[in-house]
Amino acid sequence: MRNKLKNLLVFGCTGLLGKCLIDYFQNKKKFKIHAAVNKTKINNKNIKFVNSKNSKLLERFINKNNIDTIINFAGLTNIELCQKNIKLSEKSNYKLPIHLAELSKRHKLNYVFISTDNFKFRSNKLNENSKMLSLNNYSRHKKKAENGILKNYPKSLIIRTNFYCVGDSKRSSFFDTIFNSINLKKEIGLFNDVFYTPIYGKYLLKYIFKLLEKNKNGIYNISSNEKITKYHFGIEICNVFKLNKKYIKVNNLKNRKDLVRRPLNMALNNSKLKKNININIPSIKYQLQVMKKDFRL
Repeated sequence: MRNKLKNLLVFGCTGLLGKCLIDYFQNKKKFKIHAAVNKTKINNKNIKFVNSKNSKLLERFINKNNIDTIINFAGLTNIELCQKNIKLSEKSNYKLPIHLAELSKRHKLNYVFISTDNFKFRSNKLNENSKMLSLNNYSRHKKKAENGILKNYPKSLIIRTNFYCVGDSKRSSFFDTIFNSINLKKEIGLFNDVFYTPIYGKYLLKYIFKLLEKNKNGIYNISSNEKITKYHFGIEICNVFKLNKKYIKVNNLKNRKDLVRRPLNMALNNSKLKKNININIPSIKYQLQVMKKDFRL
């Protein structure tokens, strides 16, 4: 693996985390962002694009632009669609990640794969080495990708996380859904029986880069310290952004028989992360306050 981060080739730049990367890190002098795209391009003159479907063109692009790191943000995250279309889920969440791991190994590149927290486990929070179960195709293919990547290219960096950020007109985020519903004075039901440890996308990316700079590999949980329900996360958004909490209503996943099966507890243990890069992760409230300042910009 290459220690220096100078040229990143990003898959999934049109997604939420890709947008976050471009919004907050494209002007960093440390590295330059390149994007592998299928059909949709980003309206940004500072980013070079390459067709991800053309293997020969992709490999020439890697060599010509001295790519040192491949970051894979691509994936199908719609759990209902993954359950309905197993082949599409397998292609996006398993086959592509394995292909990119093999490509990274062949060119001796850093490789980052974004996994998920969508697992069922017995402990209070999920450790990187805990036993766990997959309850749906999305989670099953992500776990299969983790195993395949570590088998083919052990020097890869696998990130389990659940992040929030601001989306755009093409793809809205969980935060957008809450914020826009309340501004339109529409009620929104949020699960009060689903626990997780969400982290602001800006901090997620910051910690990924720290892990890369320290040449870390294997599985790392990147999350907030606090275990919180999706309902209470919505209330915290209201507190920070001065929104009317009366439009947020309690809902429970266990009553939603129409949805694909999901775990009720997805909280991640971030002790390994904090120990290996020596950081103190700020509270969810503080992260939302930072997000509010970014939101104004």
